[in-house]
Amino acid sequence: MFTIGDSVRHQMTGQLGKLVGYGHQISEQGAYLPTLQVLMTDELALTHHHEVLEDLTSAWIVQPLTRCGETIPGAASLQQV
Repeated sequence: MFTIGDSVRHQMTGQLGKLVGYGHQISEQGAYLPTLQVLMTDELALTHHHEVLEDLTSAWIVQPLTRCGETIPGAASLQQV
């Protein structure tokens, strides 16, 4: 289950971001497929432009917050502001 504000990681590309919205795509068979809209995190970016990436919900996983390589207990349920 995804909640607005969750930190998420794209399973194929490894890109990190913050969940900012929900959407859908329509398959060739006419089925609605749920998507997530994610504000990408780019710590190396020198500009203040932000990219929103949308992909199928199944392509994303919640990225737990970590501290020095260890997972913070209960971090997956925290919402970042």
